[in-house]
Amino acid sequence: EGRKARDITKQGAGIRTQLLDRLSPVFDLIKQAKKDLPFEQNPYKKMRLLAGLGGKIESELKSGLEPTLRRNANNLPDLSSLLIMDRTRELIANGKKTFLSGDEVDQAQRELIAKYGQGGFGQLSQSAQEVRQFGDSLLQRLRDSGIIDETSFNNIKAKNQFYVPFEVVEHITDNLEKGNFSRISYNVANQDVIKRLIGSEKELGDPLEAMVRKAGKVISLTEKNQALQTLVNLRNADPLFQDFIQPFKEGDIIPKGMNTIDLFVDGENVKYLVPEDVSAAIKNLDSEASNILVRALTP
Repeated sequence: EGRKARDITKQGAGIRTQLLDRLSPVFDLIKQAKKDLPFEQNPYKKMRLLAGLGGKIESELKSGLEPTLRRNANNLPDLSSLLIMDRTRELIANGKKTFLSGDEVDQAQRELIAKYGQGGFGQLSQSAQEVRQFGDSLLQRLRDSGIIDETSFNNIKAKNQFYVPFEVVEHITDNLEKGNFSRISYNVANQDVIKRLIGSEKELGDPLEAMVRKAGKVISLTEKNQALQTLVNLRNADPLFQDFIQPFKEGDIIPKGMNTIDLFVDGENVKYLVPEDVSAAIKNLDSEASNILVRALTP
């Protein structure tokens, strides 16, 4: 009976780590602190909040984009067309090749004015600006979270006032999801994103569709990066953590029992060594695991 009880206890601990709470290694690491960490310095609490990203994404879309979309419910195709027209004009002014000529854009605008009148066209233009403002808030998220640096943010904005940055976001997130960290940098030293995606010859997709599709990726990517920054900053909160969280560069040897995590700081991909179970917990922090975490820990 005693052995059976021990087996059950061991099995329960395994389930807790592998299924119910993938973040338990992070929690166990935090417990070693000499004092309780406030929320802003507690990576475990920050990472648990990732489980509620669905609601956060929905809330931000409702407050930031839904009013504009509802107001234009009957003319969304024209709103998308105007966004593309504005962006195409800007690309032409910057000397970029586009799939529409300037004359074609001018003709399309005349057709919209004829359809809505000057007043209605003005309202449509205001709605297009609101969409761009929401897109700009996502680009600001990438900067504020460290995914891109300040200089790159300013470079993207300087000649791209009509640019909604979803292609950049898609490029970044797709690379991260594939684990392509080592070659990724989004600061001014590497203009790969800007050179490859801004002003390309490929057609601009539906910006409204892209807005909804990519907003979730932006929020998820930036929130996770900020949570990882909180974990790394434990080194400053308590000297104890300097043994458990160590800077790592390519070519270094990974000690037994340790593994790496990747995050971005000022547009640069950086690596840190952390205990192996902490690294595994972070890498397994997908939406499914997060949902399990919420169900298990919510009273």
